[in-house]
Amino acid sequence: REAQTAYEGVLAKTEDDTFLHARALEGAAYALEAQKKIPDALKRLEELSSFDNGSFKTLGDYHRGRVLAATGQREPAIKLLQGLIKASAAKSAEESERFTVEVEAAQTLLEELGVKAPEKSSDLDLSALGASGGKGAISQQVIDSLRKQIAAQQAKGAPAHGTNGK
Repeated sequence: REAQTAYEGVLAKTEDDTFLHARALEGAAYALEAQKKIPDALKRLEELSSFDNGSFKTLGDYHRGRVLAATGQREPAIKLLQGLIKASAAKSAEESERFTVEVEAAQTLLEELGVKAPEKSSDLDLSALGASGGKGAISQQVIDSLRKQIAAQQAKGAPAHGTNGK
């Protein structure tokens, strides 16, 4: 209860500090979850997901999925986690790096729920890269080569997107 009060105080004072405000929303949700106030925790996590034009959506959605799974709401958790992974795959590499831990945790949680996590690479529409045929288009040969490389990485158990040792 004390943690909840502290986080609520931080929330009231951090509207101008995006990062602190987001982390206070996350902390408030944790405190509510610990108090078994699940609907209130989920509400805070929904706020986190939509905060700052969705900048923290991956973080909020991961925690919402985690809480839903922990409280026996399996199907909504699965749907939310799968959506999170697919949305992450659609982002640029720079955007995707922000919450990689949460995306990987979502994949693990899906596996623990007995559901195969969507593969990021299978969500890539490589054919669209060469569709324009104009300047900057990628040839069909390059697209086929990329598909082979991705398949080879998956066969070896390597991640579909390189982590460069991170």
